[in-house]
Amino acid sequence: IFDTAAGPDVIPVVLVILVVLWGIGQVARSRSALADELRQRNRELQALRADRAALEVADDRRRVSEELEALLDERLSELEATAEAGRSIDDPQRAREVLLSVEEDSRRTLDDMRQVVGVLRGGEVTLAPTPSVAHMDALLTRMGQDRLTVRGDPRVLPASLELSAYRIVEHLVGALADDGAQMAVQMRFAEDALEIQVAGPVPRGVDLREPVARAKERARLHAGSLDAKVVRGRARVVARLPVLDR
Repeated sequence: IFDTAAGPDVIPVVLVILVVLWGIGQVARSRSALADELRQRNRELQALRADRAALEVADDRRRVSEELEALLDERLSELEATAEAGRSIDDPQRAREVLLSVEEDSRRTLDDMRQVVGVLRGGEVTLAPTPSVAHMDALLTRMGQDRLTVRGDPRVLPASLELSAYRIVEHLVGALADDGAQMAVQMRFAEDALEIQVAGPVPRGVDLREPVARAKERARLHAGSLDAKVVRGRARVVARLPVLDR
């Protein structure tokens, strides 16, 4: 195709346009390469930031571990001194007071350890309150249960005892309610103990030995007892956790 209106005179204009377009292409290519490099640098910076955060967390955990070790040394020394002083006491009432003091300090140490270990594990325990008897309704609702009966005079008990009561119910109901059957859960606040009763049908194929064993270990932590019976496909578990006078 030959255009009579386009002669040799338009060649300089076309060359200028071509140069401008080539320059624009080079700038776009340079900007694209720069954007790719910035994205790569950003990824590297994010990785470095993550590594730095991990190092800071590791350093914090090391520091917390040292604090835990110092706490244990201090508390164990105090308990040893208290127990040693109690050996020379002849008065039974005074000896009982010393034993109660040792028990209270021991449980306080366990609570402090639980908080520190929660920090070491990532803060799960510090972000949520320690499970207690007050959370029992929520636990049963989450497991599809709604039959909680409370008898006696409800009151605040030692944190470690309330946690054990919560775990006992969690172990037992978690096993017995495997097929959605309704359990009868009862708590009785006696003057000297917290009594827990869990009753209901045993799901087919469910082995209660492990959850009962775990619940027994919880009861033994407080010098308590746990009795489990299965009669005609129905289980009845009664746990008793003593509460020492304060």
